[in-house]
Amino acid sequence: MVSIVSMCVVALATHLETVPVVVLPVKARTWLVEFIASGLHQINEMEKCIAYGIEEGFKIDCFAADNVRKFERACGKANGALSAAETFLPFCSIEPRLKGSFEGLALIYSEMLFVLHQIIDRMDNMVQLRTAYGSGPLEEFNADIYPYRRNVAGSITPTIFAIQGALTTKLPLPKFLPSARLAHLRMVNRVREVVMQTVSRRKESQEMTAKLARQQAVRRKYISWNASSAAQAEIIEFLEELIDLTKLLVGANEFRSGLLLRPTYQDYATKNPKDEYVPEFEDVSEARDEFEVRQFNQAGILRRRGTTMSSVASGDEVPASLRRIQSRKQEAGSKRQVTDEKIL
Repeated sequence: MVSIVSMCVVALATHLETVPVVVLPVKARTWLVEFIASGLHQINEMEKCIAYGIEEGFKIDCFAADNVRKFERACGKANGALSAAETFLPFCSIEPRLKGSFEGLALIYSEMLFVLHQIIDRMDNMVQLRTAYGSGPLEEFNADIYPYRRNVAGSITPTIFAIQGALTTKLPLPKFLPSARLAHLRMVNRVREVVMQTVSRRKESQEMTAKLARQQAVRRKYISWNASSAAQAEIIEFLEELIDLTKLLVGANEFRSGLLLRPTYQDYATKNPKDEYVPEFEDVSEARDEFEVRQFNQAGILRRRGTTMSSVASGDEVPASLRRIQSRKQEAGSKRQVTDEKIL
């Protein structure tokens, strides 16, 4: 590659003779972020295809060819962008960098690529289930549940857009992002409520035997909806992991202490009152440094001033989000190995 660029520069300089030529190298890190942002944009397009029919309460055609075609096009572009990002990732550790080693950041970017691939796979599964078996609640009860579907799409899409903007502009994430998990839980409860009301009305209108009730309960359309809902819950879970990984790269506008700090049950459960102590400081600056160190260690995302992300790569103070994603990668690898052994 270097020889080809040198040959082009020499040929151009020979042809132009007196015109000076300036070659500005393109950093692999820049293209890595650009392709990840492009993949996030295409994932947003895929989410639009999945959220088809949230504007009005009309009956949804799950077998619409135009919608499936748009989804497949966006899915292909997203996979291509992530493959290009994986190609540039090894070169980021080789090229010179003024801020230090890229090993810690390379680990975070590799985990982000894994999470994005998992999100694309789950979205693809949702569309394949709809086109193969249909979706009972979407086809029959969309007039009753489309506002809840709109809330779910309105929580996922801004979150992906915020992550994309944070990566491209290198600005921290906002503190308050819409909760896609809560919106999805409300949608599932609404679907359950509508289905139960429909079943009760059918029982009142006609006699329903136990066999007929079982047949209606295990219809393929409703089983497909259950599987699609589980896949969407996994998408939301991976999206939360992606938010944590993005915070490791660009940070977040969150409060570090005080009443506005968002508490977590994990910190509360691991807190032991007997281990708490009140240190005595002779200087105000010493107390401030000790306070920063303790806050950074408790957060699991922020780090002490002056350290680099190389400590993350070596295993020191690995954030919880990275540990969770690494365990997921190991589980996926073990399942893939078991599947290959069964095939052989």
